[in-house]
Amino acid sequence: MDEMEKLLAQLKAEYEQNQPASPSSEPTRSQPLIDNLLAQVKAELEDPKNHSPQPLQSTPPATVASSSDNRFLQDIQAEYREKERLERERQQQELLERRQRKRRALRQQAQEWLKKLNPRSEEGMWFEEFSHAYDNKLEAAIDYLEALRESYF
Repeated sequence: MDEMEKLLAQLKAEYEQNQPASPSSEPTRSQPLIDNLLAQVKAELEDPKNHSPQPLQSTPPATVASSSDNRFLQDIQAEYREKERLERERQQQELLERRQRKRRALRQQAQEWLKKLNPRSEEGMWFEEFSHAYDNKLEAAIDYLEALRESYF
């Protein structure tokens, strides 16, 4: 979580650097809005399952967000959505790679199993009938071994 906190602090610092210098030492009028947004983003990142989107706390009329504040919020939201999208793509890619590795391993097991299969045995005769629904016996053997594996685990 330290990484997220650093990222949020960095975003806040970058935003504050881009703001025109204020003659007073008081925080900018958008500071409560920024702090509230950062707290919400942090809370959602810490526990996204239990987070229910809440509207930003309303600010007094004197501190209505300017267009630059809205642009900043939109930029943060866009960046957050992009990171979520990239994470989903990474997870999908990992899942695809796992499935491909599993399929290759099953292919090797199926080749070995077919070599050992006695076509005159009960299992061999059953498999002969079973494999007619497939383009080739290797694909049938892969599906058969996969089904056996799933039924035992």
